[in-house]
Amino acid sequence: MLGKSKRLVWSILVIVLSLTVILSGCAQQAPQGTAGEGGEFRFGMISGPSSLDPAFLEEVNGIEIGKELYDGLVAYNFETSKVEGALAEKWDISPDNLKYTFTLRKGVKFHDGSEVKADDVLASWNRLAAKDTKATVSFPLEPVSGYEEMQDGSAKELKGLKKIDDYTVEVTLKKPHAPFLLSLTHPAASIYKVAAAVAAGENFGTPSTKPEQLIGAGPFKFVEWKSDQNVTLAKFNDYYGNKAHVDKVTYRIFKDESTALNEFRAGNLEFVDMLPPGQRQALIKEFPDQTPRIVTLTTQYI
Repeated sequence: MLGKSKRLVWSILVIVLSLTVILSGCAQQAPQGTAGEGGEFRFGMISGPSSLDPAFLEEVNGIEIGKELYDGLVAYNFETSKVEGALAEKWDISPDNLKYTFTLRKGVKFHDGSEVKADDVLASWNRLAAKDTKATVSFPLEPVSGYEEMQDGSAKELKGLKKIDDYTVEVTLKKPHAPFLLSLTHPAASIYKVAAAVAAGENFGTPSTKPEQLIGAGPFKFVEWKSDQNVTLAKFNDYYGNKAHVDKVTYRIFKDESTALNEFRAGNLEFVDMLPPGQRQALIKEFPDQTPRIVTLTTQYI
C-alpha cells in the first residue's frame, strides 16, 4: 500500500503520463469531414476505462475521458507548470496556510443547464471522502480537517469544508500542506451533479450510465458508453472556458495496438494513443508529420 506522500507522487505521475500518452501517438491532421473545426474526432484507445466515476478515476484511460467530462476548482497548466483557476476564478490562503477560500465563477453551467454553486462543491467532495463511496482516489482531500472521520464513517460531512455563500467555499486543513492545490487538479476532485450520480446507484460511471445521470461541467458531455466498443462525447456549447474545436469525440476501444494502427492507416481514426512495441521509429518515418514528439516532465520511482 502506498503511503500518503507516494500516493501524491503517483497522482501527479498519472496526470503527466496521461498527457504523455496522448502526445506520443499518431494523429491525423484534421477531424473527419472538416478542415480542423467541427465534425467528429475518432480516438483509438487501447482498452477501455475502468470507470467514469470521478471517485474511481485512477487509470490513464479513465482520466483521459474524465478530464473532458468534468472540471474541478483548479487545473494544472502543463505549459506553465502552474495551477490555474477552473471552476474557481480565484482563491485566498490564510497567513497560517490552513484556510483556503475559493471564489467560484458565476454563471458556469453543468451539462443539464443548471448553475455550478458552492453546494455542488460540498456534495462532490463529501461523496469522495465518505466511507460508503469506497473511493480509490480520495487522497486529494486527506489534508482537509475531518477526513479521517469521513473515512471511518463517524461523520457524514467534512468538518473542514464550509459554504460561505453560493459562490464561496472555505476549506480548512489539519495542518499546512504545500501541495494541496496541486492535488486538487486530480480529476477525482472534480465537481459534478451528485444527486444524479446517487440516483444512478451502481450504474454511475459504468456502461449502463445514462446521459442524465452523468453530469459534469467539462467541455464535453456524456452521450453513451458501449462496453468494449466505444465511449461517445458531444461538445458542450455552454462551456465556460475555451470551446472544443470538434462537435463529437468517439473513443473507439481496441484490444491491441496493431488493430488500432491499421484502422488509423485506413483513415478510420484521427488518433491512436499507443504504438505497437518496437515500431516507434518506423512509424515516425511513415508518419513524419503526424507523430508529435515533445519533452515532458515525469516522476518515476521504485
